[in-house]
Parts: sequence; structure tokens; C-alpha cells
Amino acid sequence: LQSYKTETNSDISLRRHGSSVSLQSTTLSTASGSSLKRANRSLREKLHEIETFKDILYGQIETLQRYFDACAEINGQKDGQPLEMVDGLRPIDFKGEAITFRATTSGVLTTLQHCLEVIAQRDDSWRRKLDREIEKRKKLEDLYR
Repeated sequence: LQSYKTETNSDISLRRHGSSVSLQSTTLSTASGSSLKRANRSLREKLHEIETFKDILYGQIETLQRYFDACAEINGQKDGQPLEMVDGLRPIDFKGEAITFRATTSGVLTTLQHCLEVIAQRDDSWRRKLDREIEKRKKLEDLYR
């Protein structure tokens, strides 16, 4: 990542967010509040990592766009007709694909953020239910003593 940042002179912050490729267990105890917090934090770290990759991909799209624009310009100077590829794509189509790709990745990130919010809400809901059950149990134990 650092070499990519250096090569492209990018202002984008390409930071590593501490995600580890799974040498750890992916199953967490649902009875422990701290493990739920770790799972939520891990999901947030993964989301940040995906955002970093998105930034890298955006930079690569810009580089490819400049390359295709240069190729189209050179080809246009030769015979005056736009470049036509075997599968019917034209260089201008790449711009549309790049815009679509950006919109798609933004949509994916928005959906992931929404999922994190839903998970956090469910986490809180289950934690409150657990707390209520613990309180009920304590009251019942106190009554029978």
C-alpha cells in the first residue's frame, strides 16, 4: 500500500486498520459483552479496510482513465474515427463504467455501514434483555432466601 501511495503521489491516507487474516477464531461467545464489542470493533476495522481499498481502486480508475484517454486521442489522430474494440466497447464507455463502479462501491459501503448500525442496535437490544433477565433472577433469588 505504501509503495502504491508513493508511486501515485496520492494524498489519500492509506492506513492499515489492524485487520488480521483469520488465524483467530471467527466464533465469538455471545454471552460475553466484551466479545460482542470486539466483534463490532472488528467489523468497523474491516469496513475501514474496505474504504482504504476503495480509495486505491479510485486511484487506479483515474490512472486507467488517463491511459484510455491518451490511447483514444492517439487513435483519433491516425484515422479520424474512434477506436472500436472487438467486443463493441469504445474508449468513452470506460468513463461510464468508472462512474458506475464508483457508485456501486459507494453503495456497498453505505450498505455495510447500515449493517453495522443494525448489528449495534441488536447488540444493545440483547444486552438490555440480558440485563433485565439478570435483574429478574437476582430479585427471585433474593425472594427465596
